[in-house]
Amino acid sequence: MVRQLLWTLTLALPLWPQATSVSVSADVNGRTEAAVWQGVPAVISASLFLTEGSAATLALRDSAWTTALHPVIYASDGQAIDLALRLIETPGSTVQLRPAGRARAFWVLSGEQTAALPPGDYSLQLGFDTREISSDDGWQGTADSGSVSFTVAPEPSSPSEDDVVTKARFTAAYHALLGEWPTAVTTLEDALLQVPEQLTLLGDLAESLEGAGRLDDALARANEALALFAIRNPDSDHPAFDLIRTRNRIRARIVATQVQP
Repeated sequence: MVRQLLWTLTLALPLWPQATSVSVSADVNGRTEAAVWQGVPAVISASLFLTEGSAATLALRDSAWTTALHPVIYASDGQAIDLALRLIETPGSTVQLRPAGRARAFWVLSGEQTAALPPGDYSLQLGFDTREISSDDGWQGTADSGSVSFTVAPEPSSPSEDDVVTKARFTAAYHALLGEWPTAVTTLEDALLQVPEQLTLLGDLAESLEGAGRLDDALARANEALALFAIRNPDSDHPAFDLIRTRNRIRARIVATQVQP
């Protein structure tokens, strides 16, 4: 989860302006019908992708392309709520969309912000409008995500193992997006004390250790997760591709540091 969120921030390809159709989708904590616990950080994301054409450049005249994104959260009575969402800075001010890829943007809500939200039903709507601010070679138009529902509720008083995993993953993802890798690592390690040998948490921990620059520890955790997967799924026809990619990426980084003069 941690690496998947951050990996999408690195999309930056050579510019090739072309008129086409762009759509946008949104989610809260990775879902279009989500639960947000009071006091636990939350992540809002937007995905922009092509619906027609072979390429589109997202480029604005005076700011990054994410400036054209406008997330709005509504209470159940339809009133918009000003939550001062924190936009995560993306690398590069422009991005090019192609049919096989997408551009993503992320906003985060701190635990303090979610704690201040009264329990109840909420919705998120996200618009993308470049008509007045697009650069000369940038895509011009509008797109709307439609409504994304989420519920705010108190954190479970007697959390299950799944609850522990969910809280740890959201909290670690929040800190990872902010570049606070040591805190993400600590969050996942603490959760693993409560839910030992939990594969998803081990995979996230490997990625967070990698982000923190602790490559040997990251490789050890990735190998641990893969070994557990093999023990628990001896006859599986579906390898743990995400874990394998994580392990191979970490290995490559370790090799790269060893060959540097």
